[in-house]
This record gives sequence, structure tokens and C-alpha cells, in this order.
Amino acid sequence: MSKAKKTSIVVTLLLLLITGTLFGIDRYHTNNSAPDIQMQTASGDIIDLRQRNAPTLVVFWATTCASCLKEQPALVKLYRELKDQGLSIIGVSMYYDPPIQVDKLVKQRNIPYPVVMDVQKKVATAFRLKPMVTPTTILIAPDNRIVLRKSGVLDMTALRKQVVDLLNNN
Repeated sequence: MSKAKKTSIVVTLLLLLITGTLFGIDRYHTNNSAPDIQMQTASGDIIDLRQRNAPTLVVFWATTCASCLKEQPALVKLYRELKDQGLSIIGVSMYYDPPIQVDKLVKQRNIPYPVVMDVQKKVATAFRLKPMVTPTTILIAPDNRIVLRKSGVLDMTALRKQVVDLLNNN
């Protein structure tokens, strides 16, 4: 094989790897555990990730992120449909979002699941959110494994199936 062809193959593979990382493709299935973290919601409640025993979606979003705002109604629908079966969703607003703006949007859109304002980046850091891309969604199985880490817009049909599978196996 010629040196030029080898170089071309290496460059192509690197581009695929970089593209996959940027768009979250390589993050669909991981064997990582969720961090041992407590989060305070906008209403003052404390959520301890180690105390849950059902599938939990942690959704990092921003009030200025068009994709985040576009997928929020589908997340609200999924939550309302599956919360009685055990699904938890935790919205995490990004550190640069002014709390008053987050609170206004949560009330305006009638978001029923808890929202954490991550003004000190503690939650994003605990989840190793690099780069800090919104939306980023993390699905945690009941046994605390991270089974989905997706940056960018979700495939809601695939997400729903994965959540239902986790609920049925719980």
C-alpha cells in the first residue's frame, strides 16, 4: 500500500473519530457509572443520584439553545407518560443561564420535572461534560450505569424504547 493511501486512510479515520465525538455518536453506550452527587433544584429540593432505583434522564440544556427548547415538549410528554412507571427526568440548566431566566422559562413552559441550576458547574463537571454542548442527555439505568450519553438532538423514538426496556427490566 502506498504512503499516500495510508495517509489518506489515517486522515479519514481521524475525521470520523472527531466527527463522532463532536456529535455524540461514540457516546451512545458506555459502561460508566453515574457520579455520586447531590443536586439542589430550583425549588430547593435535594436530589441524590445514589438514592434512585429507576431510570433517570439528566438533560443539560440552556434557555438560549434552540435545539433544547425544541425537544423540551417531547421530554415533557415522555415524563408525563412514564413517570408513574418510575422514570425520572432532571433538567440541568447551564452555568451561564441567569437563574431568573431559567425560572421564567420553567414556569412559562410548565416543565413538570425538577430543574437544577448548575451556576457553579458542579453537575456538569461531575458528569464530565466536555465540551459543554447543549443539549446533552444522559440516561442512567437503575443500577447506576450510564447507558446513553448523547450530545445534540435526541431520537425520541429510540430514547423512549430504551427507557421502556429499562423500566420493564427493573
